[in-house]
Amino acid sequence: MSKFRVRRRSYLSGLRNFWMLSNKALKKYTDPENGDYNFLNVVFRIKLTEMQIQEQLKIMLSKRRQMPLLLTLLSCLFIYIPKIFAYVKQAVAIEWYEWIIFSLYFLLLISSVLFFYCTIFPKEIPHRYLPSQFYEGILDEYQKEGLDKVEANKGVQSTYLSYLEDILIQYLNCVGKIEKWYTRFMIVLPLAIFFYVASIVVVFVHSNHNQTNNKNKNTMIKDRKIFIPSNTIRINPIIEREGVEIHYSIKPESCCIDTVKPMGILRGSAKKGVRMGKAVIRTNQIRFSK
Repeated sequence: MSKFRVRRRSYLSGLRNFWMLSNKALKKYTDPENGDYNFLNVVFRIKLTEMQIQEQLKIMLSKRRQMPLLLTLLSCLFIYIPKIFAYVKQAVAIEWYEWIIFSLYFLLLISSVLFFYCTIFPKEIPHRYLPSQFYEGILDEYQKEGLDKVEANKGVQSTYLSYLEDILIQYLNCVGKIEKWYTRFMIVLPLAIFFYVASIVVVFVHSNHNQTNNKNKNTMIKDRKIFIPSNTIRINPIIEREGVEIHYSIKPESCCIDTVKPMGILRGSAKKGVRMGKAVIRTNQIRFSK
């Protein structure tokens, strides 16, 4: 019987403990005065406000930690700008689609810089007072009004709650501005990267085309015929008898006469005196043969 009683007591005590723990857990949601989610309790409202302030502060710090990486990514968009300017300046004719690509790239790049600057621009954030300002200064002010310590403590709690709510509002506004410019920046940045890559491709393709043309010109220069001494053009001198007058002329209308036409003929070889007329040769062309 004694063993049965001991077991029954232990069983009943276990049930009682379970019932007490269950009621204590349910009081968080059902008890309007002592529960953890009692919005009539000033302490709970202070804790809730502090929790929201910490959440907003974490969001702001998380965005700030991303800024160095985003700044590095944004600075990479400026690397190829001198090459693009040189291409636009040196190009003889630029196609319409190239103008569209370059214009959108520079427009999106400027927008990205402005949005990034607005994101990282220092915002107005609240700065807290020392806790002693409340449990010494404010508490004394309430006590001077004739309140006892308990009522003065409630007044300090109410003042601290309104103080935290003002801080929370300021953090919400600050994080809201950061989120606004950060969202716009993250929308524009991928588009700027896309047109940046497209601009690089356009310039790179045309650069390769120009290099190919230069190589073809060099190849043409290298393929020129080489002078061979055996192919020398020989110029034969004008050989005539002595006494024949040769007239040189460089006038375009002058005729080229390759033969000598004497005006007189030999009348007889037996005669002592031989009469020979003057032969006039006009030429403006060099006779040559290979």
